[in-house]
Amino acid sequence: MAIPTQVTANMDDPEEHALWVLMGAIMTPDGSALITAEECLRKASSIITRAGYRHHPELQEIKQIIPGGAESVHWMGVGAVEWVDIDTPDPDVRPAPVTDAIDLDAMSGSDLIRLAERLQERGVIRAPEDAGPSEDLAQVRTIEVDY
Repeated sequence: MAIPTQVTANMDDPEEHALWVLMGAIMTPDGSALITAEECLRKASSIITRAGYRHHPELQEIKQIIPGGAESVHWMGVGAVEWVDIDTPDPDVRPAPVTDAIDLDAMSGSDLIRLAERLQERGVIRAPEDAGPSEDLAQVRTIEVDY
């Protein structure tokens, strides 16, 4: 399941009502995107919605531009979401033609694994939830936020 964008979010679901806003909206003092687990942002969306927040599109002054217009996992990436004036034209995105040129049945197991890894790198699909620890570890730092 991909993280919903404003267009695809279920506005009746408290976990999604504000989720699309939280993705890419929280920045550190140096302008870097703050990365946190989807589960935490879903809980935050639920709290915000249950506390009374409701989105009013007629009052919206800014919107998200998502790289390539793709509605996939990769748009969550650091700095990938750009907030622009509501009147900014959406990017011209043309979907790739659907083709059966790739015969998955003819691919070996190792070829399929490499294909899955490439799709994960591009954010098209997520890594399995039960995947073991990765050698590629993220750096974690603490920031202080004054409210």
